[in-house]
Amino acid sequence: EALVDQITLELESNNASLKATLTSETAEQERANRLERDLKDAKAQLEVNRCSLEENARALDRAAEAEAIVGTLTSELRESQLASEGNWEALETTKEKLRQCEEAMAKMSQQLEALNEDIHVRQSHAEAWDNEERSAIKLLSSELNSCKL
Repeated sequence: EALVDQITLELESNNASLKATLTSETAEQERANRLERDLKDAKAQLEVNRCSLEENARALDRAAEAEAIVGTLTSELRESQLASEGNWEALETTKEKLRQCEEAMAKMSQQLEALNEDIHVRQSHAEAWDNEERSAIKLLSSELNSCKL
């Protein structure tokens, strides 16, 4: 009986030791899984950052191109300003043509308003005629029905 008690104590001790080892190994596995997820997340973020850096580099290239274009346009604008100083007569002619176009547009606008008003009147007449026709059809239908009876 003493031997059974001793073996039972040793088994309980071994069982407790195995449980502690298993708990420790489970915690280590969870930690390893968590570290693996963190590593995957870090790699994904690194890829996002790499793409963002590439996009930023392209944006910088486009900005440099735009700056060169602005320089060219500024130079062309200076040349154009110098040339336009001698073109006042052409500008006045253009202004006169613009004024004539505005007058023509005003006339067309008036004509359009008159046309819209005419269309509205014609629509009203058509609706009245349609209503008269419907009334006549109802009357004829009623008379026809009374004849059938």
